[in-house]
Amino acid sequence: MTEAVFNCPHCGKSFDVQEDKRGQTVQCPHCKQHTTAPAPPAQEENASSVIWEAIHGKREKKILLADDDEGIRRIFRRILNQGVPSARVDEASNGQEALEAYRKERYNIIIMDLRMPVMDGQESFLRIKEYCEGEKIDMPSVIFCTGYSPPGSVQKIVADDPSHALLLKPTTDICILNAVEQRL
Repeated sequence: MTEAVFNCPHCGKSFDVQEDKRGQTVQCPHCKQHTTAPAPPAQEENASSVIWEAIHGKREKKILLADDDEGIRRIFRRILNQGVPSARVDEASNGQEALEAYRKERYNIIIMDLRMPVMDGQESFLRIKEYCEGEKIDMPSVIFCTGYSPPGSVQKIVADDPSHALLLKPTTDICILNAVEQRL
């Protein structure tokens, strides 16, 4: 049985809804309020994907998710697959893997957690930037995500360059998709 990610209109938190429950009343596991899950989009004409492709064309867009939390990667992947159906989404579980993945495959956007083992998101960003400068290629847009207070150095990176962004967890589908759409 497939599932879809749904944001509760009462508490704003995301939770999974089984496909066969879409369009029906469901209970949020977080706030216990009842609400109607949105009906699934028509497969033949998904309006958001038609509009997206009309605006942005059909060239492959590549997004890398770098987060050590497998659950976060799974939720973000679903959000991106539904909201940006023309994008290829790959995953890395730490900053070192993100750096290695970027060296092999040039991504348009990297969604990067700040706190990860092996190499954190800020160090990975700096190494990717150094690599891009050395290769004389464009730096990808990086959307930093954190559930903690972001360091001033990351806030400065985002303030100095609007191609980068900072999202605080928990975040919403709309915030993620808006940040991605503004950078593709």
